[in-house]
Amino acid sequence: MTKLDWIRIKANYELVIDNLLDLSHTSYLHDGLLGNQDMVDAEITVEQVGDAVVVGRRSMNSTIPGLFAIQMPGHPRVDKWNTIRWTAPGNLLLRSGVHEPAPTPRPAPDITASIS
Repeated sequence: MTKLDWIRIKANYELVIDNLLDLSHTSYLHDGLLGNQDMVDAEITVEQVGDAVVVGRRSMNSTIPGLFAIQMPGHPRVDKWNTIRWTAPGNLLLRSGVHEPAPTPRPAPDITASIS
């Protein structure tokens, strides 16, 4: 079962959107926890799906970041993916995950469909 939740942030919503749509920031601002130096170089995709903008970021065979190491102990290297969907003006859906390195990239979960 997926838990949907919210966070209250005292900032202009446009700054939050700018921050979250730039998925590369995790390698710098959340170094060691959500990202790391291995994840600076990544495959990035941007597409418009209906009224939404979907940004994807995939890092292959990278050192596992701390938060994910807790969930996958004994896996020093992983493929990591992040996908964020923005529907203006202020709806964001972020999904992130890791899996064992694969010879060919596994698809990230599809977040282009409507959420009900």
